[in-house]
Amino acid sequence: MGELPPGSPAVLRPLARLGRDALWRLYYRGYQRSRPVDADLLARWTRVAATNRLVEDIPGERDSLLRIVERLSG
Repeated sequence: MGELPPGSPAVLRPLARLGRDALWRLYYRGYQRSRPVDADLLARWTRVAATNRLVEDIPGERDSLLRIVERLSG
C-alpha cells in the first residue's frame, strides 16, 4: 500500500505497482488452492480493513486506501 520513498526514480512507480499486483495474485491463487475463498466476504473485509487503516493516517497510504474503499463501496 505504501508509496515509494521521496526521490525514488519515476520508473520505479509502475514497476512497484506491477510487483504488488503480481504478489497479490500469486498469494491469492495459492490460498485458493488450500481453501475456498468467498469473494464477496473478502471484498467486505478488505473495505473494513482499508477504512480502519485510514484512521492510522500513515503517510503515503491515504490515496491508495481511499481508492480501495471507493472501489469496494459501489
